[in-house]
Amino acid sequence: MRPGRRRRRWIFSPRTADYCAHRAAHKQNDNGYQDADRHERAVPQGHILNMSSVAGHHVGAASGVYSATKFFIAAMTESLRTEVSVSDGIQVSMISPGVIDTGWQDKVDNAGGKEAADKLIAGAISPESVADAVAYALDQPKTISIGDIVIAPTRQDW
Repeated sequence: MRPGRRRRRWIFSPRTADYCAHRAAHKQNDNGYQDADRHERAVPQGHILNMSSVAGHHVGAASGVYSATKFFIAAMTESLRTEVSVSDGIQVSMISPGVIDTGWQDKVDNAGGKEAADKLIAGAISPESVADAVAYALDQPKTISIGDIVIAPTRQDW
């Protein structure tokens, strides 16, 4: 991975997830302030679902930065859960999929990386399997938050 791409992933993935989750949880307007009138009338509700990765549970060679961003998502999800679930009843969940067959391997532009990507994608899970996990998490009663669903290809060894 080129250094610039690595840096962008490190900066934007955690910041974006944190920003979006807190805006949603606290119902902030475009200026970052709560609309007092709307906030007083509204009963907090909803479900925040963060997408992570099995890389947030297992670190492989040369994946430290990517894994770090996914560990951040897990920590932020748990922190947010204790912040908004306990006080406001907003459900907070996380899905941690393994290798997904989304066509990402077609964007790998070097021979060694292409060979590794082809091996990984051979047993990848379908996007529909991830969608099923998302639907399961979102379909829970308001009194339950699914902390994390880890789904990985059967033959994925990490």
